[in-house]
Amino acid sequence: RDLSFFPNSSKFIAAHSDGRLSLWSLTEAAGKWKLKQLNATMAHGGKQSYAVACLPDGQQVLSVGADKRALLWDIRGPIKELASDTDQLYAVAVSPDGKIGVAGGRSGHLLVLSIRDGSVIKKFVPPAPKLEEPAPAN
Repeated sequence: RDLSFFPNSSKFIAAHSDGRLSLWSLTEAAGKWKLKQLNATMAHGGKQSYAVACLPDGQQVLSVGADKRALLWDIRGPIKELASDTDQLYAVAVSPDGKIGVAGGRSGHLLVLSIRDGSVIKKFVPPAPKLEEPAPAN
C-alpha cells in the first residue's frame, strides 16, 4: 500500500494490505541489486496498513491503517499506539526533526501528534463545504 525510505539509508518500510509492516534493505554492488527483508511486524489488528513515514532517527516508523489508529513502531521492538480516531486514517507524515507527526483522515481532518509522548496536540476539522445558491430563474 505504501513505501517509505529512512533518510540517508538503504532501508525502507513497506505497508501491506494484511496489516503487516516490513523492513527491507535495498543495496547495489557492481551493478547488481539485492533486496533483503530484515524484519516484519503485524500492525493495525490485521487490517490494512495504509501509509507509513520513517522518522529521521532511522529506527522508528509512523503508520496509519484501517483500524483507525496511528502507530509508532520501533524496528528493534514493540509497537506503540499514538492515537485512535473515529474515522479511518489514510495518510501520514513526519516533521524533519522527528518530533511531530500528522495523520490525515477520510473526512479530511488532520491529527497533529507528539512523537515523544504520543498525545494528540491538535485535531483540525475542515469546514463544511458551502452550498451555492441556485441562480435565480429569469
